[in-house]
Amino acid sequence: MADPVTAMMAASMAVSASGTLMGGQAEQQASRFEAAQLEASGQSAFASSQRQANEERRQAQLAISRARAVGAGSGGGVDVTGLGNLGAEGEYRALTALYEGREAMAGRQMQAAASRFEGDTAKTASYFDAGGTLIDGGRSLAKSPKVAAWFDGSKTLMAGERSMQEKYG
Repeated sequence: MADPVTAMMAASMAVSASGTLMGGQAEQQASRFEAAQLEASGQSAFASSQRQANEERRQAQLAISRARAVGAGSGGGVDVTGLGNLGAEGEYRALTALYEGREAMAGRQMQAAASRFEGDTAKTASYFDAGGTLIDGGRSLAKSPKVAAWFDGSKTLMAGERSMQEKYG
C-alpha cells in the first residue's frame, strides 16, 4: 500500500505538470487568435487606403473639371499645364494612400507572425517546464523514506511489502 503523503506528492506533481502543458497550449491558442485579428486589421487598413485613393482621384477630377469651367467661363481659355499638374497631384495623393495602406497591412502581418511565433515558443517552453516539474517531483519523491526503502531494499517498508532488490535480485 502506498504512503498517502507520497501519493499526494505524486498527484500534485502530475497536476502541476498537466497545468503547465495546458497553459502553454492556451497561450498558443491566444496568440493565434491575436494573429488572426492583426491580419484582419491589416486587410481592413489596406481596403480603407484603396477607398481613400479612389477619393483622391475623384477629388482631382473635380478640381480639373472646375478649372476647365472657370477657364471657359472667363473667356481666357484653359491652362493645360495647370490641369496636368492637378491630375498629377491627385494621382500622387492616391498612390501615397495605397502605399500607406500596404505598409500598415505589412506591419500588421509582421506583428501577426511574431504573435504566432511567441505562442509556439510558449507551448514548446511548457513542455520543458512540465518536464522540469516531473523531474523535481521525482527527486522529491525519491527523498521520501518509503520510496527510498522501496528502491534500496532496506527493511523500513510496511509489513508485507518487498523491496525492488528482494523482488528482482
